Amino acid sequence: MIRKVQQRFLYAVWVLTVFLTLSVMKETIYAAEGDYVDLQLFEKTQKMDMPKNTASYWFTLPEGTKVDENCYLMLNIKLSNTLIYERSSITLEVNETALETQWILDLQEDTVRSWKVEIPADVLKIGELNELKIITTQRSIEGDCADIDNPSNWVNLLNTSYLHIAIDQFAAPRLNHLYTFLYDGLGNKGTLENEYILPKTVTDDQIEGMFQISSAVGMYYPYNDRLIYRVSTGTPSSSEIKNKFFIGYDNSFSADQGVTLPSAPMSENMGYISVADKTTAAPYYKTLLIGKDAIGLQKAVRFFSVKDFMEEIAGTQITVVSDLATLQNKSTRQKAEKKESGYYKLDDFGYDSVNLAGAFHQSANFSFLQPDGIQSGDDSYILVRFRHSKALESDHSLMTVYFDEIAAGSVKLSASNADYGEIKVAIPEECLKKNTINVTIDCYNYLGKIDCSKDYYDTAWTVIDKATDIYFEPGDTGVIPTLINTPSFYSDGNQNNIVMGLSKQPSEQQLALACELATRAGQNNREAILWSLCRNCKKLTEEEKKQDMIFLQQNNEISLPEEVQTELGIVPLGEYKYSIAGDVPVTAEMLSGKIIVQVIRSPWDFGKRIYIITYDEGASETLDQVLSDKAIIEKLTGQIAFIDQTGKVTNYERIDTSQKEEKVPVTWERIKYLVEKRTGVSIWIVIGAIALIIIAVIVLFRVIGNRKRFKQAAKNMERANQKRDTTLDQNEDFPMDEEEIVYKFQEYGDHYPEDEE
Repeated sequence: MIRKVQQRFLYAVWVLTVFLTLSVMKETIYAAEGDYVDLQLFEKTQKMDMPKNTASYWFTLPEGTKVDENCYLMLNIKLSNTLIYERSSITLEVNETALETQWILDLQEDTVRSWKVEIPADVLKIGELNELKIITTQRSIEGDCADIDNPSNWVNLLNTSYLHIAIDQFAAPRLNHLYTFLYDGLGNKGTLENEYILPKTVTDDQIEGMFQISSAVGMYYPYNDRLIYRVSTGTPSSSEIKNKFFIGYDNSFSADQGVTLPSAPMSENMGYISVADKTTAAPYYKTLLIGKDAIGLQKAVRFFSVKDFMEEIAGTQITVVSDLATLQNKSTRQKAEKKESGYYKLDDFGYDSVNLAGAFHQSANFSFLQPDGIQSGDDSYILVRFRHSKALESDHSLMTVYFDEIAAGSVKLSASNADYGEIKVAIPEECLKKNTINVTIDCYNYLGKIDCSKDYYDTAWTVIDKATDIYFEPGDTGVIPTLINTPSFYSDGNQNNIVMGLSKQPSEQQLALACELATRAGQNNREAILWSLCRNCKKLTEEEKKQDMIFLQQNNEISLPEEVQTELGIVPLGEYKYSIAGDVPVTAEMLSGKIIVQVIRSPWDFGKRIYIITYDEGASETLDQVLSDKAIIEKLTGQIAFIDQTGKVTNYERIDTSQKEEKVPVTWERIKYLVEKRTGVSIWIVIGAIALIIIAVIVLFRVIGNRKRFKQAAKNMERANQKRDTTLDQNEDFPMDEEEIVYKFQEYGDHYPEDEE
């Protein structure tokens, strides 16, 4: 019984720590004017109800910031009256430096107890991530593990708590830390905000550059939930958004707009990037990306999209002349470049080795996207490679592998596999029917009877090695695309180029929605995507047909290729009319005012996806709320989803994957794989063997043909000799001499004419 209680306790502590860690990362500004910044720690009050609890809060002080000695934490708490005085304490750590510990009951007593802790300036890091950690130990009942699941043992950290940062000097933006400055600064956690300013006369390449910048921001900040985007032409329109991007040509903007222009005239095909600080006249940060022409603008945008390049530029402006044909700066991703062999490692999907430290239950979650949307074969498996602490008791320590939260295999953690162990588990067939394979590896690190209020991170641990194998047996059936992780696309190892299909004359609001989609695509694909704007979407070029696509259009101006409309479950026809496929159980009345999101496989390329988002003219604000809130997007599943004005999502599966099979097109690589799988030898050996067989057959036929020819020649010779003898007998008066006979034979050979006299 005690052992079960210990398990539940340690697992609960771990879950609570992770929950609080994720909660406090969503940093929001409490006040941000003057010579200080007050940062709200929690969006919601946090409940600490275990014998030991930890809440971590991260923040970044931008490079160039100077703080003084008046920084402090103001923590407001409420607590249970049943806490035992000498068993309940609270500790504050900043960057692993313990600053103060107090008995909880000694805190200032009131309806709300407050704890103010001074934070020395020298413990804060400038230009790096800072961690503030609040640790509580609290007991209401004496005895080992007696407070597990005890409702009277609680301490609440209130959302009125804040961190006071006293500023001597605010940082100024520089290109080498521009991403960090704009998106990791004080008050930026959880939110990405941009306003894009385009020239009054907008060109397609300027819009495409804006989309690429949006996807680059998403690539580097994949876990930011909230987006605040605006698009303006000519001048900024939002006073709330502090990050402004001016995108255009060298004559698109003027110095009185607060931007830093090139000091010298720009040459052909030249790009330029600059950043300017806030001013009284322009109280926002101004990033300028321009080109002398379309090629120059493309160079500037691509340079900005590679963070590693930007970090080498120490100043506030740079002229770009390099042509970056492809971008090599990709971060962690759940999908790997397709390998025809089907063999992958954990690090191919962006995962590093994972240390599951601590006593009792520890877990790690992984997600793997099946390559090219093809359902892998039944022989697919995961081979987990691991090692663990030799202090673990083998009779009770265990590793279990789960697929979609269902146990599929387990192995004891014993002395024999402490230095190296492995467990091979087949991927269930039901899981292979889905685009994403979700795997949980759970370890039970058992040390025996211990004090369950301690974590034992240094003693009890199991490491999942990044060399773990994932084998996706190449299959011949496609997985039907779904709206999970909208929008996401398969990768062939090259940079994605995606077609964005908008209205012929997109409004500023529609462009802002498209930028939000571009950021979500960057987050999901971990890539600074190249974009092609499509205005006349009914007629695509052959090059566009080879790409993934997103169509974002209003119901009254739908412009889609006929091949795409044929595959859709719902096609808006305007005037609140719809063409609805027979397998979609909805009516036109149900669709009124709804945002419709659909996904299909490209009719031109098996490995490409097409997303179609349609909405009524008055639903733009609702769509903005949907795309700017990752919590809503993550609710999308199936092939069709409807979203109403309240943000409620209704999902539909057009057809079950067991009822429809999409066969994979035959390619050379697939033929090569199938031959090698069935023969067990290289395809080149098979081709060589086939060639030898063909040659042998040809030689055999030639030999047989020659034998027949020789036999026929012998028969002809025999007939010729017989005729000669007969002729000699009949013409004794006119004998033919021997030389003439030889002459006749040499003249006719083995085809001696039968009628020759």
